[in-house]
Amino acid sequence: DHHANAVEIICNKIIETPKPPLKNSTLQAKQENPAPATSAANDDARKTTTYRTNVKNFLSCHNNFLRVPVTAIESAMRQSAFSLVPAYQLLSSWLQEELEHLKKGIAQPQTNTNQVPFYCVGNRSSVQPLHFRFLQGNRYKKFYELPCDIFRKDLEALEVYKRESAEKQDFELAKSINEEEYAKEGALMACPCCYEDVTFDLMTQCTDGHLFCIQCAARFAKVQLEEGKASQLTCFENGCEFPFARDQVQRFLDEKTFHYYQRQAQMNEIRKAGDSIQGLEECPFCEFAMILEDNDSSVFECKNESCGVASCRKCKKKSHIPLTCKEADEDQRLSMQSKIADQMSEALVRECPSCKKRFLKETGCNKMVCPCGQAMCYLCRKPISGYEHFKNSTCILHTDTAAEDHAALEKARQAGLNEIQGPKELVSRIDAELPSVGKPPPKKPTPNAQELARQRVLIQTQLQRARNLQRQQQLATAAQKRALQRNRELETLRKKQRLKKRTNVRAVKK
Repeated sequence: DHHANAVEIICNKIIETPKPPLKNSTLQAKQENPAPATSAANDDARKTTTYRTNVKNFLSCHNNFLRVPVTAIESAMRQSAFSLVPAYQLLSSWLQEELEHLKKGIAQPQTNTNQVPFYCVGNRSSVQPLHFRFLQGNRYKKFYELPCDIFRKDLEALEVYKRESAEKQDFELAKSINEEEYAKEGALMACPCCYEDVTFDLMTQCTDGHLFCIQCAARFAKVQLEEGKASQLTCFENGCEFPFARDQVQRFLDEKTFHYYQRQAQMNEIRKAGDSIQGLEECPFCEFAMILEDNDSSVFECKNESCGVASCRKCKKKSHIPLTCKEADEDQRLSMQSKIADQMSEALVRECPSCKKRFLKETGCNKMVCPCGQAMCYLCRKPISGYEHFKNSTCILHTDTAAEDHAALEKARQAGLNEIQGPKELVSRIDAELPSVGKPPPKKPTPNAQELARQRVLIQTQLQRARNLQRQQQLATAAQKRALQRNRELETLRKKQRLKKRTNVRAVKK
């Protein structure tokens, strides 16, 4: 057992030790990692071998994961799309679950209190792991980092996450200690909404003195914000219309929601004072507003980093210079009209699923055969091999092509008109100038029972002919195989007879 454990430790050292980079890794890293400019470029940069190697080496050498196998680290990376922060979070959760699982199943730890318990081949515990088995001994700790800009940014994001997690843990610990002290002194207060006992520092109040816990206050405040009451948050007590002070609102709203509340309140104040402020202009695509020094300019350039749209001050649409508002509207109308006309044309066109050739149907049944030999159904546009499709599905072999084309054109026309976001006058004008679909063709008389029976017999006859042809081909193939087999047997028999004759002649000569 001692030799087996020693061999296992050596193998673990070889497998788990990160390999140093090769000499040409720096050049390869520079070629694989251009400076990313957008979030899409960052996602592409995280797919490179250099970034993934850095993530794997970093997690392998991290103090928290020195006894976590590399296979578990690679599994966490795959489940986290090879991104550093999500992989770190997933590994941390796995490690916490494994340690809690071991504490429940092992009465006495196998190692010192400062080290995590471990599993190995020679010394297995009765407790089965949830995600992985700990290594016996720490991994060789030496981090080799390849040049990668996006990896450095993710390292900074990881530090921010670790700092925020530590602050959150400290807050929860202080909160629990504070609640214990308040409970011992009997100083807890009941919230009138949820009836939970909370400490006084976790309560907020309106200007009239009505107290609520910050969780209930945040929940009711978000409801008021969704209803558009962003100028001032009022008390939740029935009959009380007193507001919450701004410092109290900041206590129970998260940072993002509080910024939204402030922005909405400022916008309401600006709208109220809009008539008295000369040159005040608002962005029609966001909530940014500013005073323009050049009041004669026809374009408003939004300075909001998340927006940045240049808009026309007259029509409140995106800037269309050098066109006038009327010319821009006309150009937009023609573009919409052309798009709907193209959609109507596409409703009649079919595309071969094999060679991608496009064609139209004029007459005939709904089984269409491309010059390349591929057959398809005209109704559902799926590839087929024979007439079985029309027997075992809702598609019918013979239908009224003119009526179906008219219905498809009308459907495409209405779908295109419904997508237009504009006044009803614009939609009516585009509808009037689109190619006319015309009146629906007169419906053909519904085939009677005799016609349906005739079509059914025709399909069955065609299917029977196809089966007979297939059966004949099978019989012909079987006959050829039997003939070949017979010829082989005769040839073998002839060889045996010649060999026997030669043997008899030699015996006679002797």
